[in-house]
Amino acid sequence: MTPKFSLQPGKPPRPLSMPKEIHALLQARMDQLHWSTAPMRLGKGIGLTGPIPRRHSEEAVSGPFYLDPEGFDSDPLEDDQAIWVSTPQGLVVLVGCAHAGVANTLDHIRAITKKDSTLAVVGGLHLAAAPNSRIQFTLQTIRDAGVQHIAPVHCTGLPATSFIQEAFGDLGKTLTVGESIEFNTLHESQ
Repeated sequence: MTPKFSLQPGKPPRPLSMPKEIHALLQARMDQLHWSTAPMRLGKGIGLTGPIPRRHSEEAVSGPFYLDPEGFDSDPLEDDQAIWVSTPQGLVVLVGCAHAGVANTLDHIRAITKKDSTLAVVGGLHLAAAPNSRIQFTLQTIRDAGVQHIAPVHCTGLPATSFIQEAFGDLGKTLTVGESIEFNTLHESQ
């Protein structure tokens, strides 16, 4: 596991690594872990993207993320992944922070699944520090993908969340800790 840091002006480097206790627990159980470096099916109608190719330059990695505490080596966040779930109405895409960008993520999932219908995108959209042009690009991508529900959380940021709620109305729902969102069951044929 590569060390990672956040560097903010006027503040000391902040390590973003796992707490030592968690890291030690993982090290002790390495034989039980599977590091995903490619797309994989997790079960019937559910899969993991593996690392997401970056095809859209509009979605360049944003934020003060580095692989060294001096800030010389930018973190490309290549370990960003997403989960997709197949439902009768289309794919539900679960992102953690969408560091690869929503357009790149949706493109990659469509290539993996060979499905074009996206029911929902749920998770952090990593737009908190994004300029308006990036937010507008992401919103257009979501519209073009025919996404029917969007639930932005945490790292989406307030400006982007406001844009989403204005653009999508009732189709955009901000989730908070402890809330849930429910979709129909998985396709039987997946």
